[in-house]
Amino acid sequence: MQRVFVERKIFQTFLWKLVEITAKMASGDPADEATEVGPLVRLSEAERVEGWVREAVEAGAKLVAGGERNGSVMTPAILTATKPGMKIRDEEVFGPVVLVEPYDDFEQAWPM
Repeated sequence: MQRVFVERKIFQTFLWKLVEITAKMASGDPADEATEVGPLVRLSEAERVEGWVREAVEAGAKLVAGGERNGSVMTPAILTATKPGMKIRDEEVFGPVVLVEPYDDFEQAWPM
């Protein structure tokens, strides 16, 4: 799973710092030394990940950053407000996606 649980009192600070760092990551040609996020193995996989992100957003998740696809390259997507039943949350994505969720009591955070 690609989920990060963050204590609610620092959630916004953490989230925007993650967005800031992720925005600086170079996506593209894996032969370029500057590239930190390369293409998915096949175009169909990039389309699948893009579809899962879109489905989650349509079901109420918030896409905070990223998630754009150019061919088989996707910019890292950061989502929050995901819910059980969303593929992006319930299944392994195998793509550049992270879910960031706040919690008040760690014992209640898992399984979120």
